[in-house]
Amino acid sequence: MRVACYDNLGNNAYEQAKSFRRLGVDADVVVDPLDTFVMSDTRWEDLDLELPTERLDRAELPEDAPVPDWVRRPPPTARDARSRAGLAEGALRSMPACVGGLRRGGLYGAYLVAVRSWVLRTLREYDVVFARGAGPAWCALAHVRCIAQTYGGDITIAPFLDQPSFPGAEHAPASTASREDRAVARLQRHGLQRSERVLLSDPRFFPFDKTSWASRSCGLRPLRS
Repeated sequence: MRVACYDNLGNNAYEQAKSFRRLGVDADVVVDPLDTFVMSDTRWEDLDLELPTERLDRAELPEDAPVPDWVRRPPPTARDARSRAGLAEGALRSMPACVGGLRRGGLYGAYLVAVRSWVLRTLREYDVVFARGAGPAWCALAHVRCIAQTYGGDITIAPFLDQPSFPGAEHAPASTASREDRAVARLQRHGLQRSERVLLSDPRFFPFDKTSWASRSCGLRPLRS
């Protein structure tokens, strides 16, 4: 069985894959090409360095720092996915998933799929994905088995951005939800519904399980912890 760990926020996926491999599991990290935060770069974890805190969103790490061969980093072209050419290529290379994104989240749903075309194509190479962030949405659209691992906003905010109020709304932007926010909410709900398991990693997330107002009102399938 090939296992992927997706969305390397704070290098959590990197550490998880490393632990899996110590146990003999063939696990890789799949990096989000649009996440430029330096602490999401797998090289950050093992380097001995200091960076100014105000530059963590755009700092550059040494290019000669070693990267394990089980870290799947996107090609340079994937980082230009928001350009007109990048969007066109992404849509063509992931057309069925873009159609699914369109049905679930409208035009912005298709857009979100197109800009992560490389992610969806890469995730299809695995038997199961341990996914954080919007990973459950991408797994559902790529038709890959998924274990959703929650870290916060992916379970308390993202699935409900198109709702007028919900538990956790105090942490969400106060302005009216944008079309992209509404697409994210619909795609994330779909991803959580399709997940094999949803792991609630913090007691604060328990109100968002199968007994919560949020799951009842938004039509989520019972979340299994």
